[in-house]
Amino acid sequence: MKRIKMMALALAALAALFAGADEVQYGLVQFVGGPGTVNKHTGFNSPEDWDPQIAPNSEAAATNHYLMANKSSMRTWVNNMTFNGKSLTIGIVGGNSASIQECATKAGVVTTYANDGLIMANGSYWRPSSRNNEGTIAGKMKVVSPSSAPFTIYCVNGGAEGGHLRFIGPWTAASDTALKITAGNTNFFVKMVGDLTAYEGTIRVQDTGRLLVGTTTMPGTITLAAGTTFGTESATDEFTVANLAINGNIDWFLPAQATNEQCGTVCVTGTYAQTGIATIRMSTIPKAAPNAARVRVPVLTLGPNCTGSLDETKFACELPAALSHLALEPEFELSADGRTLYLSCNPVVLLVRADKADNSSAEVNNDVYTSAMTNALAWSDGQVPHAGAHYLIGMGGAANNIRFNYVTDMTFECDTLTLGSGARVFSLNKFTTVTNLYMRPGAQQG
Repeated sequence: MKRIKMMALALAALAALFAGADEVQYGLVQFVGGPGTVNKHTGFNSPEDWDPQIAPNSEAAATNHYLMANKSSMRTWVNNMTFNGKSLTIGIVGGNSASIQECATKAGVVTTYANDGLIMANGSYWRPSSRNNEGTIAGKMKVVSPSSAPFTIYCVNGGAEGGHLRFIGPWTAASDTALKITAGNTNFFVKMVGDLTAYEGTIRVQDTGRLLVGTTTMPGTITLAAGTTFGTESATDEFTVANLAINGNIDWFLPAQATNEQCGTVCVTGTYAQTGIATIRMSTIPKAAPNAARVRVPVLTLGPNCTGSLDETKFACELPAALSHLALEPEFELSADGRTLYLSCNPVVLLVRADKADNSSAEVNNDVYTSAMTNALAWSDGQVPHAGAHYLIGMGGAANNIRFNYVTDMTFECDTLTLGSGARVFSLNKFTTVTNLYMRPGAQQG
């Protein structure tokens, strides 16, 4: 009797999801893992985990809708794999829940949901604590969970690198649906960087959740609770959203590789509300443009028809301890019409290219030889080292070598020179004079 009732609920749920569509030729396959158990990396390719026994990665899967609705959890495969079913629905609205653990173990591994993709109804999609790399999810994503019981995406502690979840496919959500982004810690991001033009629902970021978006337009609503983080994944991203509400003190993410013109821009077109302080924690710093006295980057813009207003006093900026010695003097400014918020600060100069030993323009082995002292192309501001500027080398951790000189003593003209954990400095038996040299743990000199 219980089995018949579950089947009836499942069929009713799928009928509601695909009302009006020509779906009668498709069968229904249900996950049969025991309630509360964890499937051992086999949910995508083992037929015995499904009833009837049709493995989701098989060709036969394409003629069936798949359903998880027995309060169980399924793991994805550790390597690239595609779920070939017509669709996969997680949980039943108003019924049983289910969850999926994203278990890719290598960088670059992609979990793909083919055809109609993944339908988020009741439950969660999460990254387990044993994964410290980014998990990438491709395919269509559809949210059908109601505002009263939103589907949840989250991640347990994934180590020093964080267990990020990166969704690269298109999303669909009706206006009466909700999705919740939360976190088991503060080391990860949920990255919804695919197409959000059909996302009319609400995304709630809460409980220290961290959400990054890409270049797209979202007609729905994003709400940010106190303690959460929001921003764009890339400095070149331009994200537009209808409604944005900041409901408490949050962090605003500044992408890596920010320049004097770009640091990821958010535009709100419908309604904007802010009750707390948004703090930009500058793990990276906008680099200097040639001859720039100050860096000035747009952060947030309100469209001409947007209700609400910007208040620069509700934004703050904080440098990481590794860069606290820099006199960057960050501040926020509004445009003349009050519709765009800018972050401005004193610029820094980054080592951006490597030259061969013969001083040609070819890049080899990420090393800059003597030409770094005399070649403007080696630096992000397009000038040779000069006073009045802060220089950073190897702050990202990646190896970044510089050889100061070969045959003569030289002076590195600057206000400060900071060597990060990736910096390798070689003076080659000659003296290099540097005013205010800072070496972070891991930097090497020889």
